[in-house]
Amino acid sequence: IADERFELRHGARDRLHDLATDVADLYAGVGLFSLVLAGRGCAVDAVEGHDWAAGDLQANAAPTGRVRVHHRTVETFVQRTRLNDFGTIVVDPPRTGLSSLVSTALIGARV
Repeated sequence: IADERFELRHGARDRLHDLATDVADLYAGVGLFSLVLAGRGCAVDAVEGHDWAAGDLQANAAPTGRVRVHHRTVETFVQRTRLNDFGTIVVDPPRTGLSSLVSTALIGARV
């Protein structure tokens, strides 16, 4: 699915190969990074708060069996989840940027 619907900048896919196997994808959208990472063998927790994007993410991720979709805000996720349990955290925030709560949580994570 990822190769048919998404395009990454030249070389980005190869750089994703070196990431840890347990990944949190915050602001996952429809699964751009989650699907590539799952294809590389990573177990991905993909977080998306927007209804339509989370629905598409669920549909796109289902065939991989390696992406767990969290349909909630990133703020809620970081408050309820130990970010230190992930080896890698991918963050692709909206144009408005990160909230202070999410920024603080990421700074405090030892990932």
